[in-house]
Amino acid sequence: MGLPARPSVHPGTGYRPLFGGYALVCAGALWLVGIALRRIGPWGALAVAQWLGLAAGCALLGLALLALRRWRAPGGTRMDGASRLLIAGLILAFWLLLGAARSTAGDPTADPHSVGALPHGPTIQVRGDVAAEPTLETDGRLLIVQVASSSLDRGATWNSTTGRIEVHLTGPDDWFAPGYGDTLELSGKLQPVTQGAPVGVLARLASARAQIIARGGGNPLETFLFGLRVRLADGIQRALPEPEAALLIGILLGLKTPVLRARLALFTSTGTIHLVVPAGLKVSLLADIARRVASPLGRWTGTLAALVAVTGYAGLGGGGPAAVRAAIMGALLALAPALGRRYDVFAALAFTVIVMTAFEPLLIYDAGFQLTTLATLGIPLLAPTLGRWLRAPLARLPLTTITGPVAELMAVTLAAQLATLPVLALTFGIISFVAPLANLLVVPLLAPLLVLGGALAAATLIAAPAATVLGFVTWPLLWITDKAIELCAGLPAAAITVTATPIWLAWAYYLVAGLLVLWGILRVRGQAVARAAGGLPPLASPAHAPSPVRRAVFRWSLVVVSAIVLLGACGAAAPALAAGNSRIDFLNLGPGGEATLLRLSSGATILIDGGPNGPALEEALTARLPFWQRSLDLALLTDQRAGDTAGLQDVTAHFEMAQAADAGAAHPTAVYLAWLDALARAGIPHVRIRQNDVIHVQSDTTLTVLGPPQTLYLAAGGATTASNDMMVRLDTPGLRVLFLGSADAYALDALAFAGEPLAADVVEVALPPDTGINLDSSLGQVLLAAHPRLVVVTQAPPSARPHVAPPPTTIWPPDAPTAASLGALIVRTSSAGTVSLTARPDGGWDLLGA
Repeated sequence: MGLPARPSVHPGTGYRPLFGGYALVCAGALWLVGIALRRIGPWGALAVAQWLGLAAGCALLGLALLALRRWRAPGGTRMDGASRLLIAGLILAFWLLLGAARSTAGDPTADPHSVGALPHGPTIQVRGDVAAEPTLETDGRLLIVQVASSSLDRGATWNSTTGRIEVHLTGPDDWFAPGYGDTLELSGKLQPVTQGAPVGVLARLASARAQIIARGGGNPLETFLFGLRVRLADGIQRALPEPEAALLIGILLGLKTPVLRARLALFTSTGTIHLVVPAGLKVSLLADIARRVASPLGRWTGTLAALVAVTGYAGLGGGGPAAVRAAIMGALLALAPALGRRYDVFAALAFTVIVMTAFEPLLIYDAGFQLTTLATLGIPLLAPTLGRWLRAPLARLPLTTITGPVAELMAVTLAAQLATLPVLALTFGIISFVAPLANLLVVPLLAPLLVLGGALAAATLIAAPAATVLGFVTWPLLWITDKAIELCAGLPAAAITVTATPIWLAWAYYLVAGLLVLWGILRVRGQAVARAAGGLPPLASPAHAPSPVRRAVFRWSLVVVSAIVLLGACGAAAPALAAGNSRIDFLNLGPGGEATLLRLSSGATILIDGGPNGPALEEALTARLPFWQRSLDLALLTDQRAGDTAGLQDVTAHFEMAQAADAGAAHPTAVYLAWLDALARAGIPHVRIRQNDVIHVQSDTTLTVLGPPQTLYLAAGGATTASNDMMVRLDTPGLRVLFLGSADAYALDALAFAGEPLAADVVEVALPPDTGINLDSSLGQVLLAAHPRLVVVTQAPPSARPHVAPPPTTIWPPDAPTAASLGALIVRTSSAGTVSLTARPDGGWDLLGA
């Protein structure tokens, strides 16, 4: 087993230390038992003073026994077995009782004013501060609020309240959304906490509505760190496409963007979730890199550099349990050599656990804390034995020079997985079988990703062009990592799903595992004693440090693979950038909105609308733009409602944009104001364009605005707010396209009788997926006047009410008769997916994706 053999007897004294030299480890274990024991059975009725009194009694009794022994034996004879056992029992009982006392003092449910004591069901109002960095989700933000007061009578009276609640607020991610330190007044219904809720959260507020009372509170240092994390994440998203940007943000910052959240199942099923959460492996790598870089300046300079790297990682990692645990152990690892002390992972882990749970005893119920602690304990205990078992069969393979590192990496992965198996099953409901293979493929890339990714993130704050250059080098490694995880997750039987795992099974698993580990330790130590008694040298573990030749081969292999991937990406993107190869993509972003991407022969790139979902839009753009392109020449908003605006807000934050344009709004919506605010914060020029305005995209290509009129329709003039939606005509060599979007009957009537030339090859219109096209309506009149060859039906925003045919009796609207009457092909993105038109060298256009 991996537990190091400590001397059982001090040389020359005959003294055997209590607990075999692992007193701190035993104290930490009993401290945790005491924290958990306090909530079991009748022990919860004891007060803090009672627990402390019992602990003091154990301490005094132990000191009395030691004093009595010294009084009876002044010469200092060895302690007999019974005395040693009694003293050890009193020490363990002291730590157990001390842990129970700390748990009692830190229990928020014991407070009669706790938010957990409020009734569940009726609507309540609470006031409090956002106590942690908001978690961004696809449709809003998840907040942790420290409650200060509550009201059960619609705000007539307010009572002092303590504790934290979890609140999910829907809405766009913009300046108007609550942030860390803001004081809120919330209304909703309290419900029990969900599985995986942060530690200390006592309830969740459902159907929540929020009003911001004050801005800018909270701890100034945390405010700075949270703001820096967001700035770094935004810079990475501007320098890299998705999902590679989300992966690097997870590796460096531990932030889970909506794109990464959508892919977390891949990481859990392959046992690689440690890549995107704070982990000890990353801390040790960063500390070692920093120490090596600064070591030529002196030993203490290298130690200081390692401590700075570890502290910075904890701060930028969000300060969660895993980040703090890794940082404390990393700091001890860096300090031990400088102080001339031997680093002991078990003692360091015990010290870290005691310190962390002393500040927050409820951490023992946090899944992240459990996973990081058990993995750190399991790796040194199990990995050496597993490595020896794996090394024997791997030694028969032809490539004997790499069997040692491969066996070691697989052993570490298996050890961590075996140590955390019950917690993973209870928390995620997944047991992975491909974790050793997945980690074998991606863990060797972690060190270069930390170095290159850290340099890229820093460059986004200092020099954006340098970040773009570093993106060329970093992207291939991220692409390889992402694809390796996808490949492993797609293998047959990569993981199994387990549900309703009983908690007793987890305890039984750890009981059996503990007994096996103890048996292995005693067996190894017995063999060591026997060899020493026979005059034989101790067994030495074979060295597996890679030779300089193997290290050089690995580095150059990594460079070659990265170059191949980079060239492949350039080759894949080359057709999109070739002269004369213009392209129009009507993007399928799911229900609720529309978006169209135009790329012209000059390289100009235009985005018309953004759909309802920012991550979905970024994924679609990544699939159609070369990975290094993080810029747009123009963003055109035709509809101010969320179905077309939400995605553009996300693109505004993560893409460089030369200009933005829309028709303005007589009655602006909240999401439209958020779009304007996002443009202002990004410093993007914004213009309002209306009927008869012309945008010259390139010398032979124009966008002509057909509506709305220069004086917008007022609420009484137009049928709906859609009357002011922008309608545009694209004129480019060989193709004319009408973009009608979600414009309503009022606007289309005005267009049909405006005398504008409406002839077009392609017409784009947004409709709900279960509605047909009525040629007797205003839309039908425009289509008949345009006489197109192709009609692309995108998905309308949810509040759009265009003129449509009566609801059909069939599952799918019958487009065939309408297409025959028009003499055109009708294609719906809801069924065909993204529809693309690409220009040919001879001036014609080809239809793809339908």
